[in-house]
Amino acid sequence: MTYNDVINDKDNRRLEISLKNGGRIVVYCPLEGVHIFACDIMCGIQEEVKRLIMNNLSRGHFILSAVCLSGTYKHKKDNCIKVLNPRDGVAERRLDDYPFLDVSSDYLGLVTVLYLDKMPKGDSIYSRLKDKVGKLGLNKEKKDSLFYFRQSNLTRRAVETLLGMCFSNESQDMILIKVIEVGLHYIDDISTSNSGSRRLVKKSQLKIAEEIMNCLTKRYNEPWTTKCFAEKFKISGTTLNKYFFSVYGYEIKEYQIKVRMERAEEMLRETDYQIGEIAQRVGYSTHTKFSAAFKAKYGATPFEFRCRYCASHLDKQDK
Repeated sequence: MTYNDVINDKDNRRLEISLKNGGRIVVYCPLEGVHIFACDIMCGIQEEVKRLIMNNLSRGHFILSAVCLSGTYKHKKDNCIKVLNPRDGVAERRLDDYPFLDVSSDYLGLVTVLYLDKMPKGDSIYSRLKDKVGKLGLNKEKKDSLFYFRQSNLTRRAVETLLGMCFSNESQDMILIKVIEVGLHYIDDISTSNSGSRRLVKKSQLKIAEEIMNCLTKRYNEPWTTKCFAEKFKISGTTLNKYFFSVYGYEIKEYQIKVRMERAEEMLRETDYQIGEIAQRVGYSTHTKFSAAFKAKYGATPFEFRCRYCASHLDKQDK
């Protein structure tokens, strides 16, 4: 058995599944025709758990939207795959199917399912969301139609709060309030998003993007450039950037700087390395280039950042 426990309330409005590996899935039905899945999944969903969910939810026509806060979910369609990075959401129309994602990797996030044939008519938040999604490209004739939208910071914070409420078994009334808030944010995001035309990438393209990401993340101190990757894969730098952005939401150079700055911040807080040594450890040939990049990211030089952190840390210890 791949799960430890299943809790289903008497009104059938909340289903909680505790997975054997420590993950959790909580399903709520806060409104007629609306289901939300709060997911903290560590190693994908086994067939046994999928069957359990299917036994508790009905097949139907629905619009599914998903937000993965951990940026680890790989969305599969036919022969194409896309990693749903933490800044994106995906909306998809499914016909005559069960409302759940084919999660094959870690997933921390929220899935919202709107049953098209069960939602009451009227001007509710989720009726407006359904109409908005329908107008922006989910073709009623096609089962596999989908598009991506960019999350705002407000959406992300609201989703994080809603996940916490679902996992802590907050009251139905409080969850309903937050569900409506999340729906409002989705409408704003989908209305203003320009990422709907972004394509899924093929498996071969995903493999290239993942190899570049691994180099930039695990060997961040090495002098990687878009040009050297282009020579390695025999693809133009412009095309490589398109692949990488389609998968991770960053251009190659942008992601490289992000990783290096995060590592530098950790060293400034947790070690007594000199600034010049940290610059070399994160791949910068000169102290000046490193300081300029760090200030552009954090609004302070490495020296100023370390001084502020030390002062704040000592102040907390005194208190």
